[in-house]
Amino acid sequence: MTDDAAFFERDGEDYVASAHGRGPWSVDHLHGGPPTALMARVARDQLGADVAVARVTVELLRPVPIGRLRVVAAPLTTGATAPRVGVTLLSGEQELARAVVMGLREVDAPDAERGGLGERLEPPEAARAFDFAFFRWEVGYHTAMEARLLEGEVGRGPVKMWMRPRVALVAGEETGAVERVLVCADSGSGVSQILDPRRFTFVNADLTVYFERAPVGAWTCLDARTTIGPRGVGLAESRLWDERGLFGRGAQGLVVRGR
Repeated sequence: MTDDAAFFERDGEDYVASAHGRGPWSVDHLHGGPPTALMARVARDQLGADVAVARVTVELLRPVPIGRLRVVAAPLTTGATAPRVGVTLLSGEQELARAVVMGLREVDAPDAERGGLGERLEPPEAARAFDFAFFRWEVGYHTAMEARLLEGEVGRGPVKMWMRPRVALVAGEETGAVERVLVCADSGSGVSQILDPRRFTFVNADLTVYFERAPVGAWTCLDARTTIGPRGVGLAESRLWDERGLFGRGAQGLVVRGR
């Protein structure tokens, strides 16, 4: 993989998705992580440097194709405490996804350093290398990510897995900490899968990530578990860790169907 590899390249006002973001379900479409991170990146630019990202909620309306995309963002609220930006992802005139990114103007809080920092996981170098074998393509999200399995067994319930992108989000641009987390967070349902992907699809229709504090470092650990209800609806929940401790949580609603 070359040093300038990336999930997206800028082309004027558009972004062109590369095969590095290819997901597990279709050779022509992206994994949910990179487009979620791209929408948050555009929203973060609108929020401003003095506002921290507190929550990202994405509705994935249609599969996102590998190709030319457009991101449109506009303020929803401009309140002094928790401004919000609405983001739309489009292919041509077709709407593919919507997001709401909520910011937070940070203040000094006596207990701010308490959340999760008293407990730490074993570091990535203590975990074993993991290969996303259920991907069927030579190049895709699975080759653009480095993963290390800390606890559990993929396909058999709850899992703790360290992940980090091997490539930039946008070519030639630094990837922010929030975007690195979002590239990983959409994998909670994949790493904690309890259904055989050869027999079932379990596509997430949405993703919400809460940030209790700003993440640090290149690695994100997904402490993930999936439950499936009797009507073909599931939920994947992830506690999100960096090497300092717990910093956030993610949730994905799953639509389960037989192949």
